[in-house]
Amino acid sequence: MKKRGKTLRPPSASPGIVFIEGQQYRFLLDPVWKSELPPFRGMSVEVTFDADTRITSLSPTNHAPIAEPHGLLSAAKLVGHKLLRMMAIK
Repeated sequence: MKKRGKTLRPPSASPGIVFIEGQQYRFLLDPVWKSELPPFRGMSVEVTFDADTRITSLSPTNHAPIAEPHGLLSAAKLVGHKLLRMMAIK
């Protein structure tokens, strides 16, 4: 099942939070985030749930803004963390 929501908190050291139809759900980047653009606070997202209402995928909607002033720093940090993890694996 697909629904739309907004990110309240992007994941970093702790899980992110997405707000959907009056409820908050926690999420991690891996394996559910399905975009090159990192999530930021207030981002409009499309969320897919499994039969047990667990998030299986999260991605920005077509109407999501590219970035907001507060979200730029969060986005840069997440990209940096992802690059560091990729370098550590090699």
